Amino acid sequence: GYTVAIKKIDDSTAAGIYNAVNEGRTLTAADPDATLAPDQTVQEWNDFPTDYIPPLDAVEDEKPSTIIPPTQSDKEYGYVNQVETIWKLHEEVNPDVVAFIYVPGLKISYPVCQTGEGSYYETHDYEGNPRKAGAIFKSDKSSINPIGRNIVIHGHNMKDETMFGNLKNYVGNNSDFIKMNNRIYLDTLYGSYRYEIFAAYIVDKDAEEYRTVGFASDDSFLNWCNTIQSMGKYNSTTFTANDRILTLSTCHDSATDNRTIIHAKLVWPDPNQTGTESPSATTQTPSATAPSTTAPTESNLPDKVRVSLSN
Repeated sequence: GYTVAIKKIDDSTAAGIYNAVNEGRTLTAADPDATLAPDQTVQEWNDFPTDYIPPLDAVEDEKPSTIIPPTQSDKEYGYVNQVETIWKLHEEVNPDVVAFIYVPGLKISYPVCQTGEGSYYETHDYEGNPRKAGAIFKSDKSSINPIGRNIVIHGHNMKDETMFGNLKNYVGNNSDFIKMNNRIYLDTLYGSYRYEIFAAYIVDKDAEEYRTVGFASDDSFLNWCNTIQSMGKYNSTTFTANDRILTLSTCHDSATDNRTIIHAKLVWPDPNQTGTESPSATTQTPSATAPSTTAPTESNLPDKVRVSLSN
């Protein structure tokens, strides 16, 4: 009884801390049994800003020059841009706070920590206080600057459905749930990013696929993308070497060592339209044709030029 009471007090304290960082927002969980009506369509991502694209590779320890306000579509899903909040927590509370994750319909709205001390945030909250509920934390090998090919984020599967306690709804028997709740917002110290879920499955905790963050070549990355998609319940996307993946991981239940795994693909900014080459893009061999000696005139110069340097 004492142990149960202490845990309830600890969980209640943790809930209060995270409610405070959400500034009183009311977060609701979607009905895991809800289905799409015959004439119902899922709202698509739209209204993305076109006058500013957050960088996939930013200046270290420098705030983004532009904070993206929520679009009308974002607002309907309850999204609030948290870049300023992240910087405040990073500078005033804990330098390990590097991002903020929001998943509509799952009550997931938390700061994300990263440290080189392995599983430290399994037992500490985002302020660094000992807490059984821990914190949402990023793999120490995952990169947000530049945005890595696979960012792995962990969190506990709490019985009160806090932290990552609702991820299990993606691996239930309702195939419409992921269609109706397929958005993930990730605000980081350097920008705001939107991901769309394409795979969800249960796997042994020692499985290596979902934790892979480094790839020897473009081909190995694409093979990995196809592998994780084939493991999931929702196979509906194609991949390029420029794509970026976000992976969420939590314990599936207390009776097994299984993990619930969710994979999502970056949809804004679209890495295939920002001019960003893949990390292992092949260097192009210069043409043997002699360059033109004609000097360009002011009238035919382009407004902007993107230059890619290799080696």
